[in-house]
Amino acid sequence: MPSDRLQAPIAPSLRLPRLEDVDARAVHDAAVLDRARIVDVDSTGADLDELALSECAIERWQATGARMRHAHVVESRIERLDAATLDASRTVWRDVEVVASRIGSIDLSDASIRSVALVGCKLGHVNLRAARVRDLTLRDCTIDVLDLGDAELDRVAFPGSSVATLELPRARMRHVDLRGLEPRAVSPVESLAGATIDGDQLALLAPALAAHVGLRVVG
Repeated sequence: MPSDRLQAPIAPSLRLPRLEDVDARAVHDAAVLDRARIVDVDSTGADLDELALSECAIERWQATGARMRHAHVVESRIERLDAATLDASRTVWRDVEVVASRIGSIDLSDASIRSVALVGCKLGHVNLRAARVRDLTLRDCTIDVLDLGDAELDRVAFPGSSVATLELPRARMRHVDLRGLEPRAVSPVESLAGATIDGDQLALLAPALAAHVGLRVVG
């Protein structure tokens, strides 16, 4: 019989082999990169659709305005990704770490995310609409707006992180741990079904939950 106990996300399984130092231009010139270490990449406004990274390490990546729709990032580590806007819709991410990065607005709609960890990142607007997410950890991150509309979420946690606005229309959640978050706005509250919250969060959400079920609170 399956257990209802909250399950934590499974961390990325990263065991990078010996990597070859590759010129930064290879990100734009090669469709597929394997076992490469790349430093100081400038992809501002670049077309990176269909890019495939496997067992790679990228450090200091400027990517404002880049388009990487349909890209695949597998068993890789990205550190200090910096982008005001980034189109990563319909991308595939598996066993990936993203560390110490700053992204103003990222479109991850329709993405497939499996065993991914974001650590120490500052994120503005994160669009995960209709994404399929399993085993995602956001650790010590700050997020202004997290849009999970129509997303499927299984085993997601936010240790040490903050989210100002949480948008959940038609989200489907299982083993999603929201404890510790103190969003100023959550909508709609009925889409919180399947998530785990703490007592303080319940108190903050009580007025919205009461309004949703039609309760009048007097006194």
